[in-house]
Amino acid sequence: MSRRRRFPTRTLAGGFLWLMTVQMGVSQMPPWRRPDSSDAQRKKDPMIKAVPGSPSAVLRATHILLFRIESSRPSPFTTNAVGNPERTVGLTVVVEEVLKGEIQYPPGTPVQLEIRQTGRLGTRMYMVPGVWSDQPIDPGTRLVAFAAGPTGRVAELLADPYCFRILPPEECRNDVRLALRAESGDVSTTDLLKTANSGASYLHYVFAEYLVARLNGSLLSNLEDFRLLMAFLENPALPGVPRSTVLTFAGNQMAALAPAPRAYVESLAATMFHLIGLPQAAPLAGNLIGVYLPNLLGLRGGAPRQRASDLFQDAPKERQRAAQILRDYHGPEPTGGLREWLAE
Repeated sequence: MSRRRRFPTRTLAGGFLWLMTVQMGVSQMPPWRRPDSSDAQRKKDPMIKAVPGSPSAVLRATHILLFRIESSRPSPFTTNAVGNPERTVGLTVVVEEVLKGEIQYPPGTPVQLEIRQTGRLGTRMYMVPGVWSDQPIDPGTRLVAFAAGPTGRVAELLADPYCFRILPPEECRNDVRLALRAESGDVSTTDLLKTANSGASYLHYVFAEYLVARLNGSLLSNLEDFRLLMAFLENPALPGVPRSTVLTFAGNQMAALAPAPRAYVESLAATMFHLIGLPQAAPLAGNLIGVYLPNLLGLRGGAPRQRASDLFQDAPKERQRAAQILRDYHGPEPTGGLREWLAE
């Protein structure tokens, strides 16, 4: 997942409108933003329960809060028991928006809390404990916190151990809003995929994580939805991390369900070939040629071996297109095995 790390400073289905907002200039908002996004309107939505243990941060969280740091009061660094620098920081924060859950005081109320940050020795990067350890604490910084806590006390929700993820709003706010609209009960998987495809450029890892959790166990339940998912993967506007996340999920699910229905294998194989030729998906091309496609087609691993003439019997043009994509590929991964397979 693409995250900038600094230490220590740093109704749907046609009813959506593209909104304009003024905040540091004028910018276009994604299609799932409703015209009335006030606190009063959001309170009309049914309460969305947390799902403990879910791989999706949106589902796992009891609360998702967009907040701003008003002031920070860091103490001097000391050395902890394992030799790392460590300090406490007093923060004054203001919750600007409650994306999920309910809090004790209304947004805009200053809240005092204390967080802990652990640093690193030298220049080597390694995991350090504490959700705040790699987060900026500069006044004016805006962040989104994902928390799973028993109360609505902001000071508890924004600190360990209840807060489990903190991200910049530009990396997750649109993802959270779309996922929560879907979870409110008025969005089918079909509509969710169509809406996500129309606003793919706004989405990041948090939405991909949610989509994987939503489709887990039902990926092969509807062929048209599966094809919509493939169109989402092929969308040139989709950033690389969500594309890779969803593609890996689809490949793993197909392998786990082998032998999968031919129509699904054909659709996924066609998408994988298309991605090899998609400039925006260039970082995936080597893995698609060397790992994903051989595993899916049974050229390696334990999946049943597919024959190109059988797999593409209803889509001969896809077979021809795949062959042309491999001829046009000029990367380092050898394509001989896939070319031989397509000629079978």
